[in-house]
Amino acid sequence: QVTELVNDGQPEEAETRIKEAVMPRAANIDLLFAPEDLGILFNRKFDQDKGIPTGIKELDDRIIGLRSGELGVALAPTGYGKSMFLIVCGVAAWKRGFNVVHFSFENTEEETLKRYTTSMLGRSIDALANEGGLKGVTVKQFFNEQEQLGSKIAISRLIGSRTDTVTLLANLYSILDVYDFEPNLIIVDYGDLMIPTHFGNNKYEDMQSVFGELRDLATEIELPIWTATQSNRDGLKAKRVKLDHISESLGKAMTADLIVSISRPEKDEAEDMGVELQDGDIAELRIVKFRRGEEGRAPIKVRTNFRLARFDEIDRHELDELEQEAADAASKKSYNKKRKKSAQDD
Repeated sequence: QVTELVNDGQPEEAETRIKEAVMPRAANIDLLFAPEDLGILFNRKFDQDKGIPTGIKELDDRIIGLRSGELGVALAPTGYGKSMFLIVCGVAAWKRGFNVVHFSFENTEEETLKRYTTSMLGRSIDALANEGGLKGVTVKQFFNEQEQLGSKIAISRLIGSRTDTVTLLANLYSILDVYDFEPNLIIVDYGDLMIPTHFGNNKYEDMQSVFGELRDLATEIELPIWTATQSNRDGLKAKRVKLDHISESLGKAMTADLIVSISRPEKDEAEDMGVELQDGDIAELRIVKFRRGEEGRAPIKVRTNFRLARFDEIDRHELDELEQEAADAASKKSYNKKRKKSAQDD
């Protein structure tokens, strides 16, 4: 009917027919009613079962994982571990029996596979090779555990400048049809490198559109999506990366359900500003936007492990020592400042 209408010079009527065809039927609409459904808010089991954890315990305690239809975003300067954070989320999902599809725009499939492997096994590829590779005890045990889990991570490299959400959806359908692989979590590394389905007047509008479309895609396919975004230059210089440090378009924050920033708190010296994080450095994770929970709570301290693509959690004893060192440093800085001011007054 649409083809005939277009051929007859009636594009408006054809568009109306298309809209009518895709309109949801009443039987397919999921509704909650107040007060009848009030009990669902107090069902903690329901609340906990809805999210896929990140694998960072303290963060998961606060967000109870990323839920179906939600868009989660990792915000950080370059070299702070945005891609590593996404790998950590993928590994955590896989370990809990969830299937993951990881789309990469920068790293090859082999490089991404390497990161997942080292993060999963906690050993470098060189160390695993020295143990015998596929014939080694560690890898054999890993394969056995994987078979028991039944979950997998599908890795695909795409070209960001040619990829929009329509392309992502087409790839997901292909993965489902060709490989009979049904994902539970989608990872997009990362949204800043994508293009919108329809270009706006400037890059600001385009970036806002990309993240809005990723959120819509999550809703459409009823799956959680993790992605990442770059901070601007001010974020690179800051000790604490905040929401207004989002690069290109603050509008990206409007559509995200959860934004976790990665900061480097140990930046005390001017020459350290802009230096990338290294293995063993302390990073701070902060929830700077959370649509269904609290924001701005105390930061979550982790230790970077780029070699194995992991964020290592810090035990309570070491955290206490770090907090005491920070307090001592702040006290010393305040004392020196007062002493300098007193000397100037004299």
